[in-house]
Amino acid sequence: MEIIMEGMDGVGKTTIAKKLCKKYHFKYVDRPLQHLFSIGEQGSEDDINFQKRLNKIFKEDSKIQAWITGLGDIYNAIKYKGENVIIDRGVISNYFWNGNKENELIFKTINDLIGFPDMTIVLYASLETRLNRIKTRNINDKDLFDSDVYRLDGYHKMAKFIKDNNIPSIFINTEGKSPDEVITEIESKIKFQKVEKEDREEGR
Repeated sequence: MEIIMEGMDGVGKTTIAKKLCKKYHFKYVDRPLQHLFSIGEQGSEDDINFQKRLNKIFKEDSKIQAWITGLGDIYNAIKYKGENVIIDRGVISNYFWNGNKENELIFKTINDLIGFPDMTIVLYASLETRLNRIKTRNINDKDLFDSDVYRLDGYHKMAKFIKDNNIPSIFINTEGKSPDEVITEIESKIKFQKVEKEDREEGR
């Protein structure tokens, strides 16, 4: 089973994804481009330099930007095909951050190439809640000082992309809910089958 967790920063994506993976012995996947190019841990010098190079390339043309971010989604689809995984952000998040009228066809082409996950879970919450969660997580998060980043709300753009492409999905409001409450709501909508650890390790 392949599940992709989507949503803006602070809605609880990573926390929920990791808790579900631990509970059902799924593999947690994130940062596909870094894995594809064997970049170091997040925040490492290699990672920082890699991000700088990407940002420089992204300024060249939005179509190049779409293909490069889409490469990570293609990599995930190939590498984890047939495995039980929860992927932290995929095509939908990439479309929110990078998609426009000039490159929209590229994102649709990527969907045609790799197909859809079994389910996409879109988490959402108010701006105030998201900012509070981010501050609690890391008061020194440098992006907190970039108001344009965290004040964006991609919910409607993501929802439209999902609808236009008929992507199997559920939407969960995490406002005022604990991670366990959110997981309970997800479990009421998706039937998980717990994977034995040895099966996961052997890729069965």
